[in-house]
Amino acid sequence: MFLVLADDREVRPATTQDAFELELRDIDKREIEACTPLEHNFMVEISRLQSDWCMSFLSKGKPIAVFGVAPHTKQGWGVPWLLGSADIEDNFMTFGRWSKPFLNRMFEKYGVLQNFVHAENKIAIDWLQWLGFNFHGPYLMGRHGEPFFEFVQMRDS
Repeated sequence: MFLVLADDREVRPATTQDAFELELRDIDKREIEACTPLEHNFMVEISRLQSDWCMSFLSKGKPIAVFGVAPHTKQGWGVPWLLGSADIEDNFMTFGRWSKPFLNRMFEKYGVLQNFVHAENKIAIDWLQWLGFNFHGPYLMGRHGEPFFEFVQMRDS
């Protein structure tokens, strides 16, 4: 799947190069650091490799977000994820318009989508609420006991 969203923006399958070229937002780095001591972009690549499918959102040929869905330990559940650069905020309207079709694609395989988001990741929380996710918590999680919200949505929500 390859989509041209606007003159200089596109969505296409993510590559290893995208994972390592993505200049992560500070809050996305913080989420990763809360969970693992591994290098940030290495974790983007691990997430890409563990996903059923993974896409890159590019602006002017530069990856500004990498996202996908990975299998959950619970049968029929998926783990949606997105890591982005500060540039995603400048392209939020375009990205937002295309979010729901990709969410629907996730629901083609999974009946429930569930993951966690850092409690200070306001932009991600607002976007997830707009997509229809329900929130629980916060829960103290990770290596340093930082606050995270669980977000969940069922296929027919």
